[in-house]
Amino acid sequence: MAAPAAILADDPVRAALAARVRAVIPAGCRRLLLVQPPPMEEEKLDLGTVRRRRYYAFPPYALGVLCTNLEARGYSVDLLDLNYEVLAMARDLDAADPKAAQAAIRAFWRRRLEEEMERVRPDLIGFSCVFTMTHEIMLRMARAVKEIAPAMPVAAGGVHVTNAPEAVLREAGGAIDLLALFESDRAFADLLDFANGKAEATALSQLAALVDGTMMSLAARCPPSTAEIEIVPRYPGLPLGDYAAMGEIGTFRHWREPDTRCGAVLSNRGCRANCTFCSVRPFNGPGVRGRSVASVVAEIEDLKDRYGITHIVWLDDDLFYDEKRAIALFDEIVKRNLGITWDASNGIICSAAAAHPELIHAAAASGCTGMYFGIESGNTEILRKVRKPSSVKHYLKVGEIMRSYPQIFTRGFMIMGFPGETVAQMKDTVTLTREMDLDWYNMQLLTPLPSTPIYREMVEAGLIEDGSLNKDGESFTLFMVRESERQKVREEKQVGPLQSCNLDDFEESYVPTLEELHNLWLGMDYEVNYGRILDQHDPAKLIKARRFLTDVCTRMSLDNPLAALFLALVCERLGDEGEAARRRADADRFLASPYWRQRFDALRLNHLAGHA
Repeated sequence: MAAPAAILADDPVRAALAARVRAVIPAGCRRLLLVQPPPMEEEKLDLGTVRRRRYYAFPPYALGVLCTNLEARGYSVDLLDLNYEVLAMARDLDAADPKAAQAAIRAFWRRRLEEEMERVRPDLIGFSCVFTMTHEIMLRMARAVKEIAPAMPVAAGGVHVTNAPEAVLREAGGAIDLLALFESDRAFADLLDFANGKAEATALSQLAALVDGTMMSLAARCPPSTAEIEIVPRYPGLPLGDYAAMGEIGTFRHWREPDTRCGAVLSNRGCRANCTFCSVRPFNGPGVRGRSVASVVAEIEDLKDRYGITHIVWLDDDLFYDEKRAIALFDEIVKRNLGITWDASNGIICSAAAAHPELIHAAAASGCTGMYFGIESGNTEILRKVRKPSSVKHYLKVGEIMRSYPQIFTRGFMIMGFPGETVAQMKDTVTLTREMDLDWYNMQLLTPLPSTPIYREMVEAGLIEDGSLNKDGESFTLFMVRESERQKVREEKQVGPLQSCNLDDFEESYVPTLEELHNLWLGMDYEVNYGRILDQHDPAKLIKARRFLTDVCTRMSLDNPLAALFLALVCERLGDEGEAARRRADADRFLASPYWRQRFDALRLNHLAGHA
C-alpha cells in the first residue's frame, strides 16, 4: 500500500525512509529472529567474572514484549539470547589461555547465529542493545550476519541505539540497515506492516537509517497503546528459571537465599521525574503508563508456574507512581499467596516513599527484601541543578522510615563528578549518607548519556567530545560498568601514582579534575560505606554488612584488602573470631599490591590492618 504522492512530496524524509525500507525488505517479512547480544566483546569478557556470576543475566524483557505484540499482528518470532548462552558456555573455558578462550567464544556465537538462521529462516534479524558496553559486540554480530547472508535485513533497537543512532549506523559500516527508536512495541510492527504492503508510509515512525550516507530519522513518537502494554512477554525456548545461575538479576543476591530462581517484571513504563543525567524520559517520553494489577500479577504467576521463579526484580523506574495502584499491586500479591520475594533494583523515588510511608509497609508485607533509592547527592544546589524530584528532607525521612524494616536491605544510588561540583558539595553527600544510614551506597562517577541534557551541558563546557563513545573507560564513561570494576582495571594497569583520595586535602571551593575524581572515588566510597562500620554496633546492621562484604570478598572483588579488613572487623563484633582471623590474613596478603598499599596509606588505615 503506497502513501499518496502528495503526502510524501511534502515529507521528503519520510519518502526517503520509506524507499529505504522497501529496498532493505523488498520481499516483505513474516518470520523474525530477535537477538540479545552478550554484554561485551569476547576480549573484554573476564572468565573469572563469568564464573562468579557477576555479569548481568537479565532475561531479554524488551524482546519478550516485542515477541508478544508481533505475534498478535500475525508475525512469527524466535528469540536467541546470546547473552545467556555465552555466559553459560564461557564458564567452562580455560582462563589460563585467554586467546584460545576468546577464539572459542567468537566461534560459539557465530555458530549459534548460523544455526538459528538456518533453523528459523528469518526474513529479518533484529538486535537489542540496552547498554553502551554492548555497542561493539552488537556491531560484530551484525557484520557476521551480513557475512553469512549478505541480503539479510538487519535492524537494531534499544536504549543505547536510541541514545546514539548515528554512531551505531556509521560504525556498523552498512551491517545494520534500520534502527527502531524509543519504545517500539507499535512502531516496529507498523514498519513491518508497511514492508508487507499492509500500511502506508504515513504509519512509519521512530525510525532511522542511512540514506545515501546521510542519517535520516522519523523521531516523532508513536507510543504503544494500553492494549500493547497490557501484555505478558513471551520467551519461546528460553530457560528463564536458569538465568540467575549464570549472572546477576538485580543487585541483592547476597540478601537472597542461595540458588533462588529470579525473574524480572515491568509494571510501569516511564518516570515522573526529569533528571538531567537520566535517559528514561528521553527514551520513554514524559509521564508514567502503568499496567493493570491483574496483568502484572498474571505475569508473576506465569513465571512461578512455568519456570519455578520465586524472586522478582522490578524493572520499573518509578515503581511507586500512583500510590493507590502500587499498594493494590502489593496487596494482591499477598491476597493470592504467591509466596514470592522481590526487590526494587532500579531505584525508588524518595519523595514518593517519604510522602506515603504506607507504600513501604505494603511492600514489606508483599515480600520486599531489597530497595535501591535514587539519591545522587546530598547538596541542595546540585539536586536543584540536576532536577531531582526529591530533597534532602525526603532522603532523611526515608532513612527514618526504613529503620522500621530491618528485613529490607537498603541501598542508595550516589553520583560524584557533576559539572562544577565542588569538594564542599561532595562533603555534603558524605554527610547525608551517614545521617540517612542506609545499608550500603553505590558511589559512581557521573555517566553522561548522549540523549540527556547533562551530556549537552558537558559538551558545551568542553568536558566531553560530542558524538564519541568512550570505550576505554578512562574518561567520563558511557559504559554501564561498576566504578569498582573500573578501579580494578586501573589497578591492573598500575595507574598512578595516587595523588590524593581525601576530600580534606582540597579547598572546599575546588572543582576536581577527572583524574582527581578517579582517585577521590576511593575516598568517597570509603567514607559513605566502610568508614561508617567503625561506629556500627547494631547486630542487625552488622549482619547485613557481613552478608554484603562476604559477597564482595568471595564473588565481587576477590583480592580487595579493604573489603577483607572490614569484613574481619564485622566478624569480630559478631563474635566470629575464626572468620575474622581468616579475613585479616586475606587483607594482609592482598596488601602486597603496591596499588593497595598506596591507598591504605592515603586512607590512613594501616593501624587497622596491623601495619606500622
